[in-house]
Amino acid sequence: MAPLNARRWAAITPYFDHALDLSDDERAAWLVSLRRERPEIAADVQALLDRHHRVVEHGFLEGDALAGRTQTLEGQQLGAYTLTARIGDGGMGTVWLAERNDGRFTRQAAIKFVNVAAISTTTPAVMKN
Repeated sequence: MAPLNARRWAAITPYFDHALDLSDDERAAWLVSLRRERPEIAADVQALLDRHHRVVEHGFLEGDALAGRTQTLEGQQLGAYTLTARIGDGGMGTVWLAERNDGRFTRQAAIKFVNVAAISTTTPAVMKN
């Protein structure tokens, strides 16, 4: 199947949506008819149906996408620090307790991860001491 541009996609989508609403038997008969009337559309719809079948067969988007994955940064290293515990959340980001890991000295620090939504698109002012 050739790449779909917006115009071609708009032409194919109603047929593809209709095909998905049909039972397997109804779809097969409908595709035979479509091949006679609109062979180029039928070929694209068939290609999309084949891809859709493979996606469904592999369970794509079924169940919890994050199942079995830990949602923690605990143990991750950032430079000379290792994140040890999440200590706060807010609108601006998440704060983690970190410990120095390079052996030069023993320290703890708080590291804040700023949410992307909180980052301004304007140039920040330079802070001077």
